[in-house]
Amino acid sequence: MKLVKHLLFLPIFLTCLSAFSQDKQVVKLSLNEVENAMENDEQMIVLQLSTDWCVYCKMQNRQLSKNTELTAFLKEKTYYINLDAETKDTLLFNKIVYSPSSYKNGLHDFTLAVSGEHQQPTFPMWVIFNAKHELVYRQNGLVKPKELIVILKTLLASEE
Repeated sequence: MKLVKHLLFLPIFLTCLSAFSQDKQVVKLSLNEVENAMENDEQMIVLQLSTDWCVYCKMQNRQLSKNTELTAFLKEKTYYINLDAETKDTLLFNKIVYSPSSYKNGLHDFTLAVSGEHQQPTFPMWVIFNAKHELVYRQNGLVKPKELIVILKTLLASEE
């Protein structure tokens, strides 16, 4: 009987737990949502490019979600986008339309455009644009949350 009560209680507990954990999550926007939001409130754009198969991307996301200082900073001071580097969607950024790639590697044309000189970018890839859509920072690989906070604060201070 106790087992039945516990099994009945489990879904309610998990629902409550997920509701609390959502409050700590970084608000992730799409490129289109950022384009619309920039019309009213220009802010730095923090773009994390990742893939479904990238183990390091999953590690990076766990690190981000655990750091409340970083999540608060991303929510308040930036537009944060976690973009699938292999998305099949057509993307609009800075009045330029980017199409899904027809190449076998599957990387989206937008990913290739922001990856710079890297023919084969590594993930996660961090790309930061200032409020004028100018690329001001790029880094491939894991970034510690504390390092990312320092980078963001430095970039934000240089814009003022």
